[in-house]
Amino acid sequence: MSTTILPSTTRPTKSLLPHPRRTASALDSLVRALAEGYQPELIVLFGSLAWGEPHPDSDIDLLIVAESAETPLERRIRARRLAAHTHDRIPFSPLVLTPDELQQRLAMNDPFYHKILEQGERLYERA
Repeated sequence: MSTTILPSTTRPTKSLLPHPRRTASALDSLVRALAEGYQPELIVLFGSLAWGEPHPDSDIDLLIVAESAETPLERRIRARRLAAHTHDRIPFSPLVLTPDELQQRLAMNDPFYHKILEQGERLYERA
């Protein structure tokens, strides 16, 4: 089983933070920590940073798709703990779903998840 951490092509048009390069570096370290800790199938950047519309109050929104027996709250706490020392105090909003949960939402034609998968930036995929 191989994994691929995809190069970030995020290009903020406005200042997400004072230093966009630092944001890209923080995002890379965040994805690596989550990939090591979760062994996910997929990590997708979404929200204002992915859509090219960041603002001073933006955070890093990530969809993490991984097998887990934890509750949704436990998964979110775990993701925040994995990220605690990696992202330079950049606000981070993880959305952690199991593959089955994601498929259920897509089957219900949930536009939120369709937009994430169609327009978000895939930062990590397990091959």
